[in-house]
Amino acid sequence: MPEPTKRCPYCQARITTDSKRCDVCDKKVGPPDEFNIAKKPFNWSGYFSAAVTGGAFFYFMYWLFVLKDK
Repeated sequence: MPEPTKRCPYCQARITTDSKRCDVCDKKVGPPDEFNIAKKPFNWSGYFSAAVTGGAFFYFMYWLFVLKDK
């Protein structure tokens, strides 16, 4: 009996259901959905760096247009 597989959401390679990383592209994958395509894990570092960069940008704009004139 063949081993159950899921598809990598990045490169579409077939990997085993219990794999945490793709064998082909070496990216993290999650559990399979109802179509046996692995879910992409949540990218905490990407969202955190975007929030820090956005906060720095808004502080710079506040400093440039509000605090600099005082």
